[in-house]
Amino acid sequence: MKFFENFRQKHSPDTDGGGGDKVEQEENSVEKVEINSTASFQEALASSDLETAESWIDKIKTERPENYDDRWIDHRERELFKAYYGQEDWAAAKRIVEGSIKPDSKEGRKNRLADLAGQNYDEI
Repeated sequence: MKFFENFRQKHSPDTDGGGGDKVEQEENSVEKVEINSTASFQEALASSDLETAESWIDKIKTERPENYDDRWIDHRERELFKAYYGQEDWAAAKRIVEGSIKPDSKEGRKNRLADLAGQNYDEI
């Protein structure tokens, strides 16, 4: 069986010329989404590229383009918060809470995170 796998790798049109398998290399790397709109932000969330989505939100909060107001940012933060807690990445979810743009949302997210994590918020 190993012979056939090696043969396929060496003679497949998907090889990179060095005997390595391009398909395998592509599967091992997380596809990064370039975010430049709400739609591409949603795409990043759907593909679990949460770090890229978080970086983009941070950039928007810093640069403050006129078409992205506090309400829009708050909605994206909520979506990112949900994505992180859906993966039970409590530290990342807390990072989103700490950076929340609206104080009321921040307080609600603190309580929600503590409930979901089953810990005191300060211990997360």
